[in-house]
Amino acid sequence: MLDTFDIVAPLELQDPFAPLEQAGDAMGLILSNAGTASGLKFLDQDGLIADRLGLFASPDPSSNESAQEEALAASDSVDVITGIPTTITNGNEGMISSRFQDHSWVTDDGAVHIMANTNGQLSLYSSDDSGQTWDETATLTNSSGSSRADGVIIDGLLHEVYTTGTGGVALSILSYSEDDVSWTVESTEVFPKPASFRLERPSITVTDDGIIAVACTAIDQATGQASLRVAYSEDQGQTWTIVDQGIENTKGDGRMSGDIVSTDDGLGLLYSNGNTLNWIEYSEEAAAGSRLVTERLLVKGDTQNDPNGTHFSSAIDENGNIHVATNNGEQRVVYLRYNNLTDEWDDPVEITTYRSGNYMQISILDDGSIKIAYDVNAGGEKFLEVSESVDGGDSWAVDARLTQDLVANPGNPRLETPAYPQDSLPVFQQVEPTNGSNSLVYFQVS
Repeated sequence: MLDTFDIVAPLELQDPFAPLEQAGDAMGLILSNAGTASGLKFLDQDGLIADRLGLFASPDPSSNESAQEEALAASDSVDVITGIPTTITNGNEGMISSRFQDHSWVTDDGAVHIMANTNGQLSLYSSDDSGQTWDETATLTNSSGSSRADGVIIDGLLHEVYTTGTGGVALSILSYSEDDVSWTVESTEVFPKPASFRLERPSITVTDDGIIAVACTAIDQATGQASLRVAYSEDQGQTWTIVDQGIENTKGDGRMSGDIVSTDDGLGLLYSNGNTLNWIEYSEEAAAGSRLVTERLLVKGDTQNDPNGTHFSSAIDENGNIHVATNNGEQRVVYLRYNNLTDEWDDPVEITTYRSGNYMQISILDDGSIKIAYDVNAGGEKFLEVSESVDGGDSWAVDARLTQDLVANPGNPRLETPAYPQDSLPVFQQVEPTNGSNSLVYFQVS
């Protein structure tokens, strides 16, 4: 596993997300189609992989009616679960945004926890009675009503990275007590923010060696141009080393978000750039040094709204395979898989044939089964659906249909599931009652 990143002259900064011109040259990074520097490469393979992608075409409108019937028939043949209204209320529209971020977890004692933006700040809610009751167990004081967060639990500690009210990023580490199902904020580090940039949509991973890596979207406030920044810390966030800060939004539309993950060789970054989904791998090889390679995985259509490029979700199984759920931009749920043995991505596969997948979340259960939760719009009837694979992603079948009777029109059907639940799948659905205050509905899928 990763001990450190072998980058020539790594730069130790108090500001891990400083502008590129401030630190890029010192790192020896050249980001171009074929540029190399200090063993680092950025390979643009756009022209090489179009045939492999199997670019998606828009669905035939004449098939919509039969597809809607198929959606209803598929759901009619499976368990229908009605959600439980929760006391997690007073949320804004983005209370559990975005899909590539992890907002919920199941601890070893079976308790379920979710970080939601309520009452103008990020708050952690917990339940130890299958979602019947919820207690607010912690708040992040540096957060605001616009804060977005991502977290991972390692050795009982929740590592939570989130945006602050001043446009920066903070890292809080929380400890958990099974005795009273409570969380305590042990430390918080706030990254200094470049005056000309606003940081958004962070993600976090922690390696087996305890290295914390963070990626986020940086918005140039003068030009509106978006780019991705990646940094890591070996001292719980006190100091940071730049990995990369020059992944530009080449589409120029602001649709750019990155999900940082741990791999056997180092770090990987699954990221959106306009209507594309892409992969970068940062690896360590003794002979060649560090290496930066990028691959385009999917080109989407443009009929599904995703203004920030956040509609994808990933989870890693015990063998190091990466499983991803997203959509094709044309109302279909798509599954992708990274094979850790071959170090290659499989071709994307559509797992639905009807209007679905504005929002989606992927999870891996203790028995190895994979579940993808997503929204469905079939003939005007809107509900959530869960599909399951019991063979590592080779095949998929609808497992459950989720409905709620709290409101007739729930608004945007945002949903959330833990990436690693235990023997059943908790599902949260965001709904918007008539008073405009968002709340969560809870489901438990066996």
